[in-house]
Amino acid sequence: MDNKQIKMIRFSFGKVSFEAFADIFYTNYTSIQPSLRLVFPDDLGRRREQLRLMIGAGLGMLSDSVNAVPALEQSGRRYALNGVREEHYRTIGAALIDSLREVNEPDDEAEAVWTSHFDAMSEIMKRGARSYFDSPDQIPAYKNTRGLNAKF
Repeated sequence: MDNKQIKMIRFSFGKVSFEAFADIFYTNYTSIQPSLRLVFPDDLGRRREQLRLMIGAGLGMLSDSVNAVPALEQSGRRYALNGVREEHYRTIGAALIDSLREVNEPDDEAEAVWTSHFDAMSEIMKRGARSYFDSPDQIPAYKNTRGLNAKF
């Protein structure tokens, strides 16, 4: 990713109200795939914080992949324990881009950069989930497993 693309991502997200973005994002992903509502906690504050951490790690990855990659892998493991499976990342990515489009009205180039960056982030998160399970088939499906004392 070149400096222009990095600036484009930071600028487009920097002008967004995170709370508004989070509300739109969670509405979008559950409208695309309603069963995902079961994966995430009902507490909006907790959901916002998890989204903030994921987006923060993704933005950090733009300039500091050494520290961002482990954070994204940990998010992938945490999401997998909550029932997020590899096929859900497509839905989450679509909701993310739709939400950015709603709050930001990006041009085609900015949207393509965001999509590419999310794809890279999701691959790291999926790798983190795979490192925790012997195979993707072991990831719980739509099951609240937050009570597990998993060590990351």
